[in-house]
Amino acid sequence: MKTNNSHRFKQNPLEEQLCKNFIKEMDKYEQLDRIIFGCRDDAQAFPKDTLTDRERDICATLMQWLGSPVGQSFLRDNGFERKNN
Repeated sequence: MKTNNSHRFKQNPLEEQLCKNFIKEMDKYEQLDRIIFGCRDDAQAFPKDTLTDRERDICATLMQWLGSPVGQSFLRDNGFERKNN
């Protein structure tokens, strides 16, 4: 999984942080496939379907966008605030 806009990481580290954390978390246990398609059975052992590489890249790019100034405005406008660590 990769973003289509990694060239932006230098100018906005938050985009890189969100994208890399998302990829790390979603690569575990077919997690993204489970979120998008649901599971085959109650045991939740396998997703109903799998995403293509292109679809995974789209998801990573969307997550990166949330770290952009426009994405951050979208989140603020919808009641989310970034907590400083």
